[in-house]
Amino acid sequence: EIPVFSTLPRKLITTRVSDYACDSRTLKPTKKIKVGNAEVGLTPEDVKVFGGNPLFALGLDKLLSAQTRQEQGMPPVSDKLSFNLNKHEAARSHIAISMLHRLEDDAKCYAEQANKGITMKMKMLYDDEIKKYVNDPTCKELEQVISVIQSLIKSLQSVQAQDKVKVETSHK
Repeated sequence: EIPVFSTLPRKLITTRVSDYACDSRTLKPTKKIKVGNAEVGLTPEDVKVFGGNPLFALGLDKLLSAQTRQEQGMPPVSDKLSFNLNKHEAARSHIAISMLHRLEDDAKCYAEQANKGITMKMKMLYDDEIKKYVNDPTCKELEQVISVIQSLIKSLQSVQAQDKVKVETSHK
């Protein structure tokens, strides 16, 4: 007996991927169903979390701060190369000139990104505070930081365990 699949055109039985680069994913709520010991599905709240900040439920927004280079007390990144090869004899060819222009453009682009960009920092672990903790490992603030981090680790482990159950259940 010939299986049905072997009689169908190959196009009809292969998967089709509409976005090979995976630039985007569309999430929408789905009805929860019971599979084994777990419920599988997406609530509107799940979609909101997954579509924005998956770890938002852990309260990271209260622990993190977005800082610019200036707010961190760092100088701006220069948009100039730290070297000049224009007068070197090997830098006179068309290719060398093109490469040097590319390096200059890259330096400008990087400086713009770095100077306009932000870095996420844990509020209790700014550079000055870390120096304080190193200089005085017995300070009360350090105990609080350790407690918060330990609590965060427990929360992450709990989320990981929940995710593991959902993944194992949905792949059976």
